[in-house]
Amino acid sequence: MEVQYTGRDNETDLQLTSKRQAIELVGITKFELNLTKSGSTNTAKNSTDNPTVFTVQPDGKTLRIILGHQNLDLGTWRAVLITYDADNPAGIVWGSFQIEIKIE
Repeated sequence: MEVQYTGRDNETDLQLTSKRQAIELVGITKFELNLTKSGSTNTAKNSTDNPTVFTVQPDGKTLRIILGHQNLDLGTWRAVLITYDADNPAGIVWGSFQIEIKIE
C-alpha cells in the first residue's frame, strides 16, 4: 500500500510493465488516476490546470504521483491508473492498487 500525506509532497513512483519490461512513458498523452473509497469517487488527471499530480521521471520509465495537495478524504483509496496515447485513445487500464491518505 502506498501512503500520501495531506498538504505534503510525498511521492509514489510507479513503473508500468509489459512482458516484465518497464515501458517508455514518452508517448503517453494523458494519465488518469481514478480513486474510489466507500461511496466517494475522485479522479486525478494530468492537464494544464493540474500538472503536478503526475511527472515522468528523467529515466522515461518511472511515473511519479503526488496527491498530497488534491483535497482527498483521509483513509484508504482504491486507485486505478489509465494511460492514453495516440495508438490507444480510449485508454489502457493498468490495474489497481491502494493509496492511504493520512494527515501528518
